[in-house]
Amino acid sequence: MKTLNTLIVSALAAGVVTTVEAQTASVNATARVLVPIVVVTTEDLRFGVVIQGVNGVVAADDAASAQFEFRGSASAEIDIVLTLPIELDEIAGPDVMPIGTWTGRRGVNATRGAGTVFTPVNAASIIDNFGAAGGDWYRIFLGATVVPGAAQTTGDYTGQIDLLVSYTGN
Repeated sequence: MKTLNTLIVSALAAGVVTTVEAQTASVNATARVLVPIVVVTTEDLRFGVVIQGVNGVVAADDAASAQFEFRGSASAEIDIVLTLPIELDEIAGPDVMPIGTWTGRRGVNATRGAGTVFTPVNAASIIDNFGAAGGDWYRIFLGATVVPGAAQTTGDYTGQIDLLVSYTGN
């Protein structure tokens, strides 16, 4: 005990023991306001007439390709996700027609003949930015190949392509 008392007296004499003081800190609250994203579907993907056993091809730069347009806040980062069908369903029956491959072009003010060429992948994120001008349209053009079987049921087929665009916060 004598040793403990000696240590405490020595610590006090050396100024090691300090008093408890109140501390303060501040942080800022910030926010960035963005305009809502506006999405417009401008063109459906139109294969037209296809023949049994013969693939039907629509390229992304073809006039029959699908087209999405959207815009939002200038230079804001966006996440684009496409939900692509793997087949077209017969409208009046149970048959399906497979979709073999997808092609695409995308970008700010892209056209069917100009823009970043990409291979669309179902449910994969594409991270990009809106144009610096703010009023620019971001466009996506989609083409695909349908693969009708040699005994494909005649009739009309349909499928749905979905687009989800959201801000990333960056």
